[in-house]
Amino acid sequence: MKKFITFLLVICLILSLVAACSVATGDLGLFTANYRRQYNDFLRYSLGDFESVSSRWEYQGGSFTIGGRTRLFREWEIQFTRHNGEMRTLHFNNRNNIAEGVIGLARIIGESDIRNIVNYYFPPDGPTQISFWLSFRGIMWLDSSSILDPQTGLQLYSVTPQELLNDWDFIISTITVRSRQDVSEQFEAMMRTLSEYLAQDQVQFRFISVNANIDFRGFYDRLTDTFRRE
Repeated sequence: MKKFITFLLVICLILSLVAACSVATGDLGLFTANYRRQYNDFLRYSLGDFESVSSRWEYQGGSFTIGGRTRLFREWEIQFTRHNGEMRTLHFNNRNNIAEGVIGLARIIGESDIRNIVNYYFPPDGPTQISFWLSFRGIMWLDSSSILDPQTGLQLYSVTPQELLNDWDFIISTITVRSRQDVSEQFEAMMRTLSEYLAQDQVQFRFISVNANIDFRGFYDRLTDTFRRE
């Protein structure tokens, strides 16, 4: 019995050494694309002058074990200053479509620009807790060529909520996660103010109220002051 156990231990040791050697000799899932270089023209168009660029190698899934497969990829962070003087950082990696990082940052920029209006109608410490975000409704992997166009793509340097809603298929989404009252009128008042601020005749939105069992997808029409479903 002892010999059999010893034999198994030796086999395990040999297999471990083989696995280690294969890793050492480059048997890795390696994402080699240099997105910083590949999309340089778009990045210059979208961000303007870079403040700084940093990159690092990361790994995804697997492990340095028997049967494991480590997938190495590269991440970038680019700091830039927007037209209004605020500093922003674009994050992307060569494991995913770079458009994911662009869309994610555009959403953050758009949300920060109109969050004060949302907070006015739904104060963070008020009786109703509301989650608010801009949703990208496009199909990213189909639309990425237009998003990443180095002459007409999504320009993070100067993008506005109006552009995101009009040109890039974003909509306003909200969900009330805690409410002790019907907030439909409150939400409608908020949409009227947002429409005025955005100078939009029509604003597309989705409104979910968990307690009231409401899930409304539609439009607010500023000219007729009406709400209609999709």
